[in-house]
Amino acid sequence: MRRKTLSCAVVLSSAALIASSTSAFADPQRISSHDRQRIAEISQTYLQHRADKVTARPQTDGFGVKMTDGLTAELEEDVLELADRREDYREIHGGYSRAQVAITLDGVKQAADGRSVVAHVREHTRLYYVTPEPGASDSSGHDIGHDLTLQRSGSGWVLSGVQALLGSGPAPATQMRKAPPPSQSKAPEPSARKQPASTAKPSDGPRDEKIMANGYIYAGMVKYAYRWGASPNPNFRTYDQDCTNFISQIMEAGAWEYVDGDRTDKGSWYYGSWTWTTSYTWAAAENWYWFAFQRSGRTRILASVWDLEIADVLQADWDPWNGNIIDHSMFVSKVQGGERYLTYHTENKVDVPLTEMVRNNPNANWYPHRT
Repeated sequence: MRRKTLSCAVVLSSAALIASSTSAFADPQRISSHDRQRIAEISQTYLQHRADKVTARPQTDGFGVKMTDGLTAELEEDVLELADRREDYREIHGGYSRAQVAITLDGVKQAADGRSVVAHVREHTRLYYVTPEPGASDSSGHDIGHDLTLQRSGSGWVLSGVQALLGSGPAPATQMRKAPPPSQSKAPEPSARKQPASTAKPSDGPRDEKIMANGYIYAGMVKYAYRWGASPNPNFRTYDQDCTNFISQIMEAGAWEYVDGDRTDKGSWYYGSWTWTTSYTWAAAENWYWFAFQRSGRTRILASVWDLEIADVLQADWDPWNGNIIDHSMFVSKVQGGERYLTYHTENKVDVPLTEMVRNNPNANWYPHRT
């Protein structure tokens, strides 16, 4: 987790369009209930059609709503990428059969001239597997925010801009993080001690074998991850970006011992009853990296993400051109048939295939830890 002020996703349970709520952004004298309802309908239609593009449903051109020419051109790459993902998902896990999308319209902010609005939308989507794994969930879900810009067109609205608010978690199947043009990107800070791993699929041959003999209770780690992967343990605080807090809890369950010291010191690691009695390394991804690998030696970095074994940890920097700071931490909860499965918080996910994770985040730097 990078320390940010983003809020966690709110889980929705309905598949139907959820009526919009009164918002501090909206001016009831200028945004009529009819306009709010129409804006909500456009938002839901756009997100439903976007999700459908990674499923086996019959494919149609566009996103089901009127768009400006500029936005249509901007989304041409997205259309191609979503089509590629649909085919890749078939190879990874059999693909998705259908998508179920619900939204809430959290707020509408209108421009001074009344000709455009920004709609703050919360999307909750479930993608259903064609062939669910026995004993596992039949679907994968994501819950993210969007800022959608719409322009008035006669008595209606035209979609003119879209921005997914991805936060510090991985990009879901229907969205992508876009790297800036080379002229605008910044080179990562050089560090001989922080080198990302390869994501290339290995050829047949020996991998970096894990030796389960260092005193850690790996079975306890896995048990804890499955017990609290879908919903947080109430005995711990839940952070807005909760991924590394969850990883530290798993490590504690596996017999990692606290290390006292100044809470800002990367050599300390402990949880306290209050935020100010908890070390930075407990809940911040970048700090955890330096404690686990550099300062304590409790982990070592693997050369390839495909060397990961059960009870290892995978960290990711989604935008390495932007400061080279690790954003996210995940736990390897299962290894089966050559695939690694990741369990993590923010959002709360259990057994996400590593192949899909890497496919959805091609610009990321990856840091696989052997615990």
